[in-house]
Amino acid sequence: TTKRGHAGSSKISYTGEYTMRLRPSYSQFNIMTAQEQMSVYREMQNSGFLSFMSSYRASSSGVFGKMYHLINDYDPATGTFRLANTQEAMNDYLRGAEYCNTNWFEELFSNSIQHNHSISMSSGTDKAQYYTSFSIMSDPGWYERGKVSRYTANINANYNLNKRVSLNLIGNASYRKQEAPGTTGQETDVVSGEVKRDFDINPYSYALNTSRTLDPDEFYIRNNAPFNIHHELATNYMQLDVVDMKFQGELKYKPVRTVELSAIGAYKYSTTTQQHFIKETSNQAMAFRMMEDATMRDSNPWLYTDPDVINSLPVSVLPEGGFHRETVYKMNSWDFRATASYNDVFNEDHIVNAYGGMEINSIDRVATSNTKVGVLYDMGQLGNYDYKYFKQASEENNMYYSLNNGYSREVSFFGTATYSWKRRYIINGTVRYEGSNRLGRSTSARWLPTWNVSGAWNAHEEPWFYRTFKNTLTHATL
Repeated sequence: TTKRGHAGSSKISYTGEYTMRLRPSYSQFNIMTAQEQMSVYREMQNSGFLSFMSSYRASSSGVFGKMYHLINDYDPATGTFRLANTQEAMNDYLRGAEYCNTNWFEELFSNSIQHNHSISMSSGTDKAQYYTSFSIMSDPGWYERGKVSRYTANINANYNLNKRVSLNLIGNASYRKQEAPGTTGQETDVVSGEVKRDFDINPYSYALNTSRTLDPDEFYIRNNAPFNIHHELATNYMQLDVVDMKFQGELKYKPVRTVELSAIGAYKYSTTTQQHFIKETSNQAMAFRMMEDATMRDSNPWLYTDPDVINSLPVSVLPEGGFHRETVYKMNSWDFRATASYNDVFNEDHIVNAYGGMEINSIDRVATSNTKVGVLYDMGQLGNYDYKYFKQASEENNMYYSLNNGYSREVSFFGTATYSWKRRYIINGTVRYEGSNRLGRSTSARWLPTWNVSGAWNAHEEPWFYRTFKNTLTHATL
């Protein structure tokens, strides 16, 4: 409402904003280097914590788990194992990891430049004034899967229909498209208070908490499945689309100098669509079908044991494909307010102000979500789901979709009046009567009347005040 055209002038202006963000640095944190981390790992190995037995089939493992997998991985083409089971070969492998010293901030972050471009145009005559603006914001992303684009448009038109009537029309719309790393909702352990997310791949958290001995181009074990952060961000990500629109009109009428009548109405619509793509080769999808041996099968929490089959073994509910989760939020709202104001001064001593009106608000909200199972992204996004996924969800009382509707209705009547005599003595009264459907079915609880009466004495407006306190006080109000 503050940006509007002016009579007798036409302007076109451009504004460009550029913001550069530097990638974080390990010098800002108290984090060990790869050499320091490896010394701790060696000490743990000597104490028996990183043995072959404990690391080879661990649900998540790093450089030692990778080493043991290489020792156990036979290459039929060469007739040898990928890493010889000798102390010398293991020392060479660990030495390479020690000097890897991966800088995860350099791997996942970049020195990005965000830019915002805006063009505004204004023009007007005595009868009408116009203001329009368009802007584009582009952010290539501070980290992988952090790209954002936004487009906005605004218009503000004011019409002076005659000396007593004016009309103001405002409209704005915006669209935002954003990428984000894929993740699940957070969970809180009510006993320990720990907050965690399954399959969390937030780049900032990953860079802070991941060992620097890991090779950024290698796959390690996480959730019993192969994991590489670059591959995971490419195959497990979210896309958000946000649309906002608002239209508003205000009509003002001054029948006489001291009275102004106003009516304003506004409509707003917004929708947010969030799509979570979990492709078939992502760690999150692979975790649902990892059961290479009995140890992994019994420890994998994402497998399903059918309670209707006696002595059944855990099986995968996602033998092929991945997931596609979609969540949509919609909001429709409208508002209307009508007011009347009266301001006048009588004989330069009596000041009277009165203001009153009514307002109505209505908001409707809809939130829906659904999960598509067994999506074959590499085969045209065809579906190949297993009925056991829905059987397990039914037994665990987990719905594969949700639908939530809500609405709010509010109405209020209000008024205030003020009388002042020579700005010395003031009395003010306010009354408000409002109701909402959120306060229950009972009419006695649904409606809330409030009122107050107040008064003030401005002693500094008295003729004797300045003579008495001219060197001490400037104002005094009771």
